[in-house]
Amino acid sequence: MPIAQDPLSVEVTLPRADVALLTVEGYLDVDTATEFQHHLANQLHHGRRHFLLDLSAVPFMDSSGMNIILRVYQEARELPGSVHIISPPRRCAASWI
Repeated sequence: MPIAQDPLSVEVTLPRADVALLTVEGYLDVDTATEFQHHLANQLHHGRRHFLLDLSAVPFMDSSGMNIILRVYQEARELPGSVHIISPPRRCAASWI
């Protein structure tokens, strides 16, 4: 029987016009990574080039979540921009460590 997960919650705050603070809550895995990617893509589309990712309420992140973060990091660097992770989860996929 699969383990029940809380849905992913992403709150976006705009401290400055070119900065997006994304506060993420819930599991960031293969089932929720696409939703997280949509939030990041929307912010890029609206001209944000600096990202603060608050992951303090993410109990687990697998390689799908890491892949999304790496992709937005690569895109932001080309702008030029930046990605900063606040309080990364202690449990990440072992294959990425």
